[in-house]
Amino acid sequence: MKRIILPLVIFIIVSFLVLPLPQVKGKTKSAGIIVTTGDIKEDYKIARSGIITCKITSTEEDKLIEKLKEKAEKINADAVIFVRFVSFGGYLFIYGTPVKILEEE
Repeated sequence: MKRIILPLVIFIIVSFLVLPLPQVKGKTKSAGIIVTTGDIKEDYKIARSGIITCKITSTEEDKLIEKLKEKAEKINADAVIFVRFVSFGGYLFIYGTPVKILEEE
């Protein structure tokens, strides 16, 4: 098991340094969840779970983004920021930080 974990961690780190990130930005139609590879301008707090992840065997990023939005909606998040895609072992993984946008006073 240890022989698998170290190469996986190295692969993920190298992937972020070498592979271009798909630009996913804007409000969604389905759940109103913002999904972005960067930060948002609004003030926010991190939702209760910290990081959410999804995986799929196909290469259809849209389906994976929809699954991420559904998970974010279940924990009452308004946005998922710093979203990243990783392809490994025939799967496409997506993960990001769910946040709740703070109300202006």
